[in-house]
Amino acid sequence: MAIKYFLLLFIWTGLSVLAADTRTEVYHYKTFRSGDADTNVIEHVRMEFGLSSNKTVVTYQSRRADGLEIVRVATDGSGLLDYGEAVEYDGRGRQRMNARLWREDDTVYVRRMTGFRGVRERSRNVPEGAVPVGDAGLMAWLRFYPFASGYEQQLFIATFSQHFVRMTMRKTGDEVITVPAGTYDCYVLEGVVNLFVTEIVTIYWITREPPHYLVKYRGRRGVFLAPVYESVLVE
Repeated sequence: MAIKYFLLLFIWTGLSVLAADTRTEVYHYKTFRSGDADTNVIEHVRMEFGLSSNKTVVTYQSRRADGLEIVRVATDGSGLLDYGEAVEYDGRGRQRMNARLWREDDTVYVRRMTGFRGVRERSRNVPEGAVPVGDAGLMAWLRFYPFASGYEQQLFIATFSQHFVRMTMRKTGDEVITVPAGTYDCYVLEGVVNLFVTEIVTIYWITREPPHYLVKYRGRRGVFLAPVYESVLVE
């Protein structure tokens, strides 16, 4: 399994050529069912940012009891989607999915391969007035959010599961919060996805001080009666 991971990262290194002024930031998070931070941690996340003047590359690694997911999304200098790749392994190290997404002008494409369904490709046009964001690349785009009270932005988010989601992002306030990594003065943002009969709301706490990184998020992973999860910065 380690060889597979090495090969994957080697390929990505060749695809993601950043400028000479690149700097790196690394953050670690834990995810748990809301209200049960001590006994029900379901996921450990490592998020790395490769930052330069003209590109940001977000590498997201999620470790769970049932496997490992590695995602890499590249954005332009303002956080908009360029391209991305993802791979999933089960708990025994067997690959169960790999996917790629990319943008050509105002169209976003997602190609996904699994052992059951083979290769499937889907595409959608970016709606007028929305900005294209790719999966974990949302964390890069949030760094460029204006953080002005009352400001709203329509997002068009493409995921590696081949879902295309329209989200309204707005600032709802400011809050000082404490997480395992320490105490932070944060902007509070609300991301709302409107469905036919309900809406999904995700709350993001982003540092007021640059580089505006994620300290905490809270939201459902699914619709209707899906449980609420939280992810907090641990280091």
